[in-house]
Amino acid sequence: MEKRVEFSSENSLTNSQIISQTILKISEAVNCSSSIDELYNKIYKIISTYINTDSFYFAIYNYRTKTITYPFFRSKLESVPDPAELKNQVDGITNYALSKPNPLLITSKMLKELISSGVVEADLLRFSEWLGVPLKSLDKKTIGLLALQRSADELIYNEEHINFLSSISQHIALAIKYKQSEEFLKSSEQKFRILFEKNPYMLFILDEKGKIVDANARVNIDMEYSPEELKGLNVTKVFHEEDKEIVQQTLNECLLNKDADHKWELRKISKSGKVVWVRESASILNLPNGEVQIFIACENINEHKQILQNLKESEEKYRLLAENVDDMILVHDQEGKIIYINEAGLGLTNLEADKIINSNVSAILNHEYSRKVFEYLSDEKKKDSLFLFEVDLINKEKGKIPVEISLTKMKKRNHYEHILLVARDIRDRKRTEESIQKYNEELKRSNYAKDKFFSIIAHDLRSPFNALLSYSDILLDEFDELNREELKEYITHINNVSANIFDLLNNLLDWSKIQTDKFYFSPEVIDMEQTISKACNLLKEIAKSKNIELLIECDDRCLAYADQNMISTVLRNIISNAIKFSNENSSIEISAQNDIDKVIVSVKDYGIGMLQEDIHKLFRIDINHTTLGTKQERGTGLGLILSKEMIEKNSGHIFVESSLGNGSTFSFTLPNKMR
Repeated sequence: MEKRVEFSSENSLTNSQIISQTILKISEAVNCSSSIDELYNKIYKIISTYINTDSFYFAIYNYRTKTITYPFFRSKLESVPDPAELKNQVDGITNYALSKPNPLLITSKMLKELISSGVVEADLLRFSEWLGVPLKSLDKKTIGLLALQRSADELIYNEEHINFLSSISQHIALAIKYKQSEEFLKSSEQKFRILFEKNPYMLFILDEKGKIVDANARVNIDMEYSPEELKGLNVTKVFHEEDKEIVQQTLNECLLNKDADHKWELRKISKSGKVVWVRESASILNLPNGEVQIFIACENINEHKQILQNLKESEEKYRLLAENVDDMILVHDQEGKIIYINEAGLGLTNLEADKIINSNVSAILNHEYSRKVFEYLSDEKKKDSLFLFEVDLINKEKGKIPVEISLTKMKKRNHYEHILLVARDIRDRKRTEESIQKYNEELKRSNYAKDKFFSIIAHDLRSPFNALLSYSDILLDEFDELNREELKEYITHINNVSANIFDLLNNLLDWSKIQTDKFYFSPEVIDMEQTISKACNLLKEIAKSKNIELLIECDDRCLAYADQNMISTVLRNIISNAIKFSNENSSIEISAQNDIDKVIVSVKDYGIGMLQEDIHKLFRIDINHTTLGTKQERGTGLGLILSKEMIEKNSGHIFVESSLGNGSTFSFTLPNKMR
């Protein structure tokens, strides 16, 4: 007969010590696992140290798709089945266990009864005992199941095993959710990388000194260099000798004037020594770690330059080439009368030649073009140079089309009479630039979110745990010497710190779910007076400790259409903030009013208030702005960020009115009917 398995080979360890040791190992596994699959494997090995099992698997429930997946399965008796076979084997019993709030222990006899009664369908299952433990997050929501199976005839799982797995299940759930969030952030970075590598333009990232940090594969086509060959080089090394000084000046201007739009045309030299004319645009990347990089999009315009050069050399050659290029080529006099336009130009404007020749150029280009031409003609320094800018061209069917204009003055009898205009349709390029900007913003938001998350874990979550350890150490070491009042004081401290940690973890979890679109959103008609009363009841003891009175005033039948749980979370955060920054012996007024198509909820305190310039910092993840409360209470600022996202999720708006020393009023709106 097989003997029962003990929890540890070290007989000196108690069950509580084993649980604490296991939780610590799970925390370490989160930090040292490079992927969620590796995390599953480490958790399996940790549990296998204490509980002997023939088969072990995780089942994860997706609330959005309402499906169960089995990302991890280990068996000592058989090879790992394919996902379809595993699903057939365990889906019925897993579904049954997930419907139960507590761990479920099933023997082979019980399984036969469940199958015969039609409760589960699992004819392929063969075991003497099966133990399933639900994995619940901090909000008590089940995210999945941890299951163990034994094939021996003897019953080996007991109450101690169940208690052990129940004690660590929430920590396993948190570890899995954390790793899922981390992999979501990695996915965002990968999307940006794909866009970077597949872009049809050469893309460069430079550091502040002008060294190339990264380049995409397009440089191999246009410059004959591999990206690896360019990394670490100063960018001036690949420019024409005559243009190197201009390049350095331009980079300096970019760093000095970070918000300006920087564009230029210069010559690069390919690996084989060929001249490559490029049109470049630069923007500044402000990284979360404080570093500054320069992002450059570079277009090979050798063909464009060659066309312009040929046009200058011969009017006949100009006409031949002009009719065979995709860019619009147009000539007008200094009064704006159009003298010539090529076929590509007619196609771009969607007009017939007789409708456009001798008409004014303002008929197809907006007033910004006229202003630029005047600037060009008035500046003697530009008389022998190209003049580049962007305007909108008017197409009678498609509306406005963004084009890039190159202007050149045409000489006749030794003086300038006409203007040569080359217009390139840049709709595709604009879309590319917008996509790059969008993914750059997403990457910055992802980095800010990740940094904020890690900051809270590393600092704001560590401090209260240190306080808990300190108070518990005092109780352990001085228990016999402390009187009842002192014991009550330390226990009260522990209770308050624990409540704060619980609130912070709840906010972290809710915020993480919103970031990953995994927050279950269920709007309904809610009574605001009841919702506000419940939130106040939860916080009345905290308010009482500062002798603060919570006053509620609501309109009759003040009903909002929103998610009950989200709005309750928002009210708790805002009222808790008001208590934190209110002076003792004061009051807080919470009101709800009906408006035409919305409900307005306000929380007004008479506390310390804030400066006007600090108000815009409250709801931003990329600015770390926290203030100590009137009794030195600390916060992370996450509650207000979470509140803003939740209110906007419910089609509402949140805003603040405050002045230093005169208190603050936090208000938000909610729709009062289904939209």
